[in-house]
Amino acid sequence: MGVLHELQGRYQDAADHHEQAVELFRAVGDVHGEADVLNNLGIVQELLEDYQASIERYQQALALYRQTGHTVGEASALGNLGIVLARLGDHAAAAARFEQTLALFRRLGHTGGEAHALSNLGDALCHQGEYEEAAEHQRQALGHFRRTGEPYGEAGALNGLGEALHGAGRYIEALDAHASALEVARGIGEQEEQARAHIGAALVRQGGGERAQAVDHLRQALSLYTALGSPRAEEARKMLLSVTAG
Repeated sequence: MGVLHELQGRYQDAADHHEQAVELFRAVGDVHGEADVLNNLGIVQELLEDYQASIERYQQALALYRQTGHTVGEASALGNLGIVLARLGDHAAAAARFEQTLALFRRLGHTGGEAHALSNLGDALCHQGEYEEAAEHQRQALGHFRRTGEPYGEAGALNGLGEALHGAGRYIEALDAHASALEVARGIGEQEEQARAHIGAALVRQGGGERAQAVDHLRQALSLYTALGSPRAEEARKMLLSVTAG
């Protein structure tokens, strides 16, 4: 139920269900179940921008995974911890976590996990100005996601690729990547990546002096984030006001 609510964008409902599940798993002494739910709870708390709580949940899950020798869980928790660190602006620390995650998934031969780690590492490198390297990581991730048939990851990698290409000054390619991300995300009803695609396209359009197109993308991003009840709606609103005022 918690995972389903998260996919529907009902983050607080998801958190409530995960909290109940953690208590139940603890009551019966199911360490694996407890670790998995703590990991999922951390994801939801990150989406709700309760970053400190999210970090604590990931660290708790990581300790349990290591205690039980659950390497896939360890890699997942490390990757999720990296995502929160990136949200807090510590992209160097985030990249270090993603590199650990990538090494673990490659050792396990876990293609899906490797793809997510590559995409997350690409995002971290992009924020550090390493645009070409970031784009290459996203391309590798994109290939894995397409081979394994994971459209959610594909949409994220395409958005990450668009952001890296934008940073590298390759604006037409960046717009194409965001347009592809939007198409894939719409196909699976994934609103978060749809909004991210609109934000990415708006930034490219704004930089090219295409104010009307930028405003349209920002309005759509704001609508999506508002429907999700996401705290990121406020960021989109501020961007929209800045563009319209300018």
